[in-house]
Amino acid sequence: MPTEFTALCLGNPGERYQKTRHNAGFFVAEEVAEAISCRLRKRLFVPYRSCYRPPLLVATPLTYMNRSGDILPTLVRRYPTATGRLVIVYDQMDLPPGAIRLKRGGGAGGHRGVASVLQNSSERQEVLKLSVGIGRPPPNMSVTEYVLSPPEESEATRLREACRRAADVLLRLRSEDTNSVMSEVNRRDQIESQP
Repeated sequence: MPTEFTALCLGNPGERYQKTRHNAGFFVAEEVAEAISCRLRKRLFVPYRSCYRPPLLVATPLTYMNRSGDILPTLVRRYPTATGRLVIVYDQMDLPPGAIRLKRGGGAGGHRGVASVLQNSSERQEVLKLSVGIGRPPPNMSVTEYVLSPPEESEATRLREACRRAADVLLRLRSEDTNSVMSEVNRRDQIESQP
C-alpha cells in the first residue's frame, strides 16, 4: 500500500477571508476533496476540517494563519499513520500568479503559517512544501492588505488554474515517486511562468 501522507492546506477561516489570496491552500483542499469525493468536515472538539481517503488525509486548520501549526498535536493523535509525512500547501508571494512549486524541507521563507507548522512539527515528520504563486503587491499596497484581499479577475483565473494543478500534484503523490513528481512540476512551471 502507498505511504500515507497529510496535505495540510493553509488559509484563514471565516467568510471575510474566503476569497482572498491568502486562502490558496483552502482552494486546493476543496479541489482535492471534490476529486476524491470526500467532504471536508469539522468533527467535534477539533480545530480543523478534514477529509480522509487513504493514503491521503486533507486537513485545513480553523485557527488563523499564524497559528496553523497548533492543530498538529490533535491531528497526529487522530491520524498517526497519515501524519508522518506532511505536505504544506500555501500561498507564495515570491512566485508569479499561476505558478506552483514543490520542494522538500527548507525554512518558512517569511510565511507565518508555514513557520507555525514547522515549529509544531517533529523531527520525525518528513515535510514537503507545495506553494501556489500569488505574486507581489503593487507599490501602493501593504503585504497584509494584498494577501487579505481577493485577486483581480485575470489573476483569479490563473490562481484557480494553479490550485487545480496543485490538487493534481497531491493526487499524484498518492502513487508516484516524490522526486519524479517534484522534478516534473518544477520544470514545467519554470517554463510556463516565463514571459
